[in-house]
Amino acid sequence: MKLLHMSDSHIGGTVTAGTGRGRGHNRYQDFAAVLAEVVGIAEEAQPDLILHTGDLFDRQVPSPEDFALGMSAMVELSAIAPTVVIRGNHDSPLLFQALDGMAAFNSRNGVPALRFVAQARPSANGGILDYPARDGQRIRLAALPFVHRNRAVEGFDRPDSATLAFADYLRGIQADLAAGLRDGYAPTRDVLIFAAHMYVESALPDYSERRLDISSDYASATTALPAVSYAALGHIHKPQAISRPGLPARYAGSLLQMDFGEITDGQPEQKSVVIIDANPGRPPKIDIRLLRKGRKLITFTGGLDALARQAPLIGDAFVKAYIDVPESSPGLAAAVTELLPGATLVEVQPRLPGWDEQRELPELDHAAAPEPDLPDLFAEYLVTTETIPEHAELLRATFTELLTQSRPDFNLVTDPVETLLRTAVASSKPSTIAP
Repeated sequence: MKLLHMSDSHIGGTVTAGTGRGRGHNRYQDFAAVLAEVVGIAEEAQPDLILHTGDLFDRQVPSPEDFALGMSAMVELSAIAPTVVIRGNHDSPLLFQALDGMAAFNSRNGVPALRFVAQARPSANGGILDYPARDGQRIRLAALPFVHRNRAVEGFDRPDSATLAFADYLRGIQADLAAGLRDGYAPTRDVLIFAAHMYVESALPDYSERRLDISSDYASATTALPAVSYAALGHIHKPQAISRPGLPARYAGSLLQMDFGEITDGQPEQKSVVIIDANPGRPPKIDIRLLRKGRKLITFTGGLDALARQAPLIGDAFVKAYIDVPESSPGLAAAVTELLPGATLVEVQPRLPGWDEQRELPELDHAAAPEPDLPDLFAEYLVTTETIPEHAELLRATFTELLTQSRPDFNLVTDPVETLLRTAVASSKPSTIAP
């Protein structure tokens, strides 16, 4: 059995000077280039199954161009091998449900060519997917999309589980899926795979992930992972193995650098996809395929002479430049632009003598959580309002849309946005009227 594992494409993401999302430099060509590279790797490897472990898109409502790009890539991959995309925290549950319904009409020999897994399901009700593989083998796949603390998980919510801590609740879901994998398991034929978009406690984040979703509240124990031939993980952008004896588990990582914090040993983080070659009852062979396409994100610190020497290596990268200068230099940005004609300058800042003693603000610490975006804060607020889980994502999307609208008649006393949101939240609460 051969499997291709990719993750966190975040199509539609932009490059900004800070760590937040929001408006920034467009990366459409970079996404197109790296997705084409992945398709080429798949054509060469000829896997039996392709897994995308979440965050296909960067936003729940992707632009038409980004949506078309993502769907085109998934369709191309599904022409090579059956392809399964599980929903990440950035992906819309409703969109994935709709896509899966449409994709169900395309199958080969009764096997869906493309699946979008929107919600976690019990093993007895669609939580386990079977796929034929070479040499008469069978792939048994347990798929676990991102589970929010609101827990809108079809088939798992019961009165006795409502008060469980999130980690215990998630452990229960994984235990059910593990039991489902073993039900009907044929040791000489079956290869068991677990695919999930979640934060495992021992993982090392890049901190370009959405901070609210990699807090301790979301950490899943390494010991809760099912015993399988390979655990394909998504959500953490840094490619890495998860350490647990006897369990090969990996985060494939994002396809591109998502911000300037994704640096290893002073160099842009090397991104990759994973090829897994597994046979029943044997440890898998894991092949890391490095990705070369897409512009890098580089932070340069030093003088203009040093920048001139490094310019050929920087090429067409996105650049944040901190330039050592003896005094105020009004033409600094123009000088940097001249030295880096092919680069996209995201930020240019002078560093005057004594800058490190005089600055009032500390350097950015990627281990410290920055101010969350307003939509994320609103999503956290909804958790405290007893909002029906199925409505939470719709309310958040509405809030995000309202934030982007221009309203010149804004009034602090009779703000129509506040009125609309209060009405929406109130209508989404469970009824307290006795029958």
